[in-house]
Amino acid sequence: MDKTNETKIMNKNSKKKQINSIKHLEVQTFENKFCNSVNLSNEAEVESYFIDRLLKDLSFPDSDIKLKCSIEEFTIGQGSKKIKYKPDYIILVNGKPALIIEAKNPNEDINNWKSQCSSYCLELNRLQKENPVKYFMLSNGLNTILTPWDQDLEIFQLNFEDFTEGNEKYEKFKNFLERNKFIRIIKLKRKSDTSTNDISLEKIGDVGKKKRKIKSKFNSDLINDCIKLWNINAPSKNDPTLFVVREEVYKIFKEKEVLQDDIPLIKNLINSLSNYLFLDGRNLNLEIVNILYLLTPAKNSLEFINETWFDRLKNRYEGGNKPLELSQFLYASGYFRGLTNALKISIDDLDIFFFRFLINEYHIPDNKDIRKIIKVNRTEIISDLTSMRKSLEAIVDKSNVIYEFINKINDLIRNILKL
Repeated sequence: MDKTNETKIMNKNSKKKQINSIKHLEVQTFENKFCNSVNLSNEAEVESYFIDRLLKDLSFPDSDIKLKCSIEEFTIGQGSKKIKYKPDYIILVNGKPALIIEAKNPNEDINNWKSQCSSYCLELNRLQKENPVKYFMLSNGLNTILTPWDQDLEIFQLNFEDFTEGNEKYEKFKNFLERNKFIRIIKLKRKSDTSTNDISLEKIGDVGKKKRKIKSKFNSDLINDCIKLWNINAPSKNDPTLFVVREEVYKIFKEKEVLQDDIPLIKNLINSLSNYLFLDGRNLNLEIVNILYLLTPAKNSLEFINETWFDRLKNRYEGGNKPLELSQFLYASGYFRGLTNALKISIDDLDIFFFRFLINEYHIPDNKDIRKIIKVNRTEIISDLTSMRKSLEAIVDKSNVIYEFINKINDLIRNILKL
């Protein structure tokens, strides 16, 4: 081999080493309360280094945890196919399954496995007179969600870095799932399940004919029990009862209606929540705001909210008390129309959660008034969004939040163009 070729080969090898070295430096590692992200490269490591330690931190003893080797396998549907499946963990409450947990490889998108977990919960509940399983948790270590088994509602969504002491999202998560608190929640839900009648009958006229009422989607006993608890002890910022009520109210969010028979309950709920809306003289309790927000698609609920709270909130807002939560509440109530300004606020403050709220499909594409405003001002809004996106793309060291903002802005632009 001549010296020229030898030199070329050496230069190529040197460049490869440089590239590999750069790639190695680009791999970011994070650390949370339980492990380092570099420890998570497969499903087994997610179980050992993350979920096992998480369950210990939540104070679940071994007797409350069933592992995969002792879990029953069911045949469930996956698209057009039937597969055999069982989760990695089942958490027991009073000897009955209450929560299933599925671990995935960090490269897996956990959203692709929701239907599989939900189907397993359905099969497990069919074995009982009641529905003992209430939730499932999915985690690939980097992303973790907790959701009711029968609703498309993520009660919690946490990233790897959120699992640290003092992190607000983890404190809420722990306040819900810590063993003693979780047991109380499950007992409350199971008690309400057994006391709820399936279908009520009423007589019509003198003929004595009977007609079936439309079944309420609310678990009214559960909501009333929570209201009673609030009268004894006012709900705190992270009170688990608020999460349970939010699940129930989500049914209105999906159906966008309140049955006539449910109106007294809704009024009672709104009036009760209104007593605890402010954590102190200034700040709103965001958990209560979220519940009220989920009530807004139903016309009757929105009327009750406006009757009870709009003037007070409006006065606070106009008086210069403008925490982000208040903007969210006014927007949800249909009075805060500054969509573009609100988007700018959320991006300037890097508040991805508020941004998600603003572009939520139930409050933009499905609201006629907002659709009209967006269509009339479409060019200006898209121009502003494009400008925001460019400024975010210009940031050199982008965090995951920045990347999510860019993706959400692109999604929003596409949705606006389709209106």
